[in-house]
Amino acid sequence: MEGSMIPAEVLTAIDALKGDVQTIGGAMFVVVLVVVAFAYFRRSAR
Repeated sequence: MEGSMIPAEVLTAIDALKGDVQTIGGAMFVVVLVVVAFAYFRRSAR
């Protein structure tokens, strides 16, 4: 595929990066969820 401007190495790197982003995104989602739940419980406890 000489017509393609993107080398195979870049494609695999992007693919690996996508997996990392999904993992980081999942972790961030859990953290946000915990923080929101914590704030909600603290507010209702008073």
